[in-house]
Amino acid sequence: MPSVSRTVGAAMESLRYETELEDAVAFNVFDVRTTDSGRSMQRRGMLTAGTLGAIAGLPLPAYMHSTAYLAFPVAAGILAALLYRPFLISEIPKIVRRQHAAGGRGAVGWHQLTLDQLALLEESETGSQTTKYSALHRLAETQDHVFLYISPTQAHIIPRKKVTLGDVQRFLSELRDRIREGAG
Repeated sequence: MPSVSRTVGAAMESLRYETELEDAVAFNVFDVRTTDSGRSMQRRGMLTAGTLGAIAGLPLPAYMHSTAYLAFPVAAGILAALLYRPFLISEIPKIVRRQHAAGGRGAVGWHQLTLDQLALLEESETGSQTTKYSALHRLAETQDHVFLYISPTQAHIIPRKKVTLGDVQRFLSELRDRIREGAG
């Protein structure tokens, strides 16, 4: 694993870690549950599922001769909408595995993040990238992971228990300082 070093004479914080498919699943579940784009996707899915559920419920009551026949399609629509979110969350592992099998390998494997003077440097099995601190979108933490968003829908996934080099809390503290400096 090569090491990026662009800053001469300054101490740089680095983290080296391994990610697995389960970490990519954790990120996608977190993202769907907590971001505007994830909630928007859920709303669209619930609306679609509810509409399809209501339409699917229409043929059965068509044989009834009462105005109460609308209760069944309405109930079917509500039920379909309510079941959509748990269905979506349960499908995320399958979706992530499918994407990985199709060649989407960037999230899995070894990664190294380094705090340079001007930017966050990332190296991995698949290549490298540089992100200016001012371009970082969001830093989110869970008990098991840190998600460093580099766009509204993409993040560096840092599994806390799989860090092999560096201190996560010290790295995050220094990263927050650099973000504030970049914003100032």
